[in-house]
Amino acid sequence: LDILTIDVDNSGSITLDTDEIDVIVDGRMQTGNITSLLVDGADTTVWAPEETLEIKVSGIASDPTRIKVIAGNGVSDCYGT
Repeated sequence: LDILTIDVDNSGSITLDTDEIDVIVDGRMQTGNITSLLVDGADTTVWAPEETLEIKVSGIASDPTRIKVIAGNGVSDCYGT
């Protein structure tokens, strides 16, 4: 299976919980296909401001045109058109 790697920066001022991350790829929820969540290379659920979250999602067969990452507090970021 193909693995999509998404890097997202926490540019806000609130610490987020990686257990509450949702990912939508090309309009389809992919949260159940997340295989790895690392914050600055560490396996932790604490995603503090100025840290980068690396998300690995399995089963993505081609280059997606749109990716949306949603934090538990509702804040989201989109990539693509």
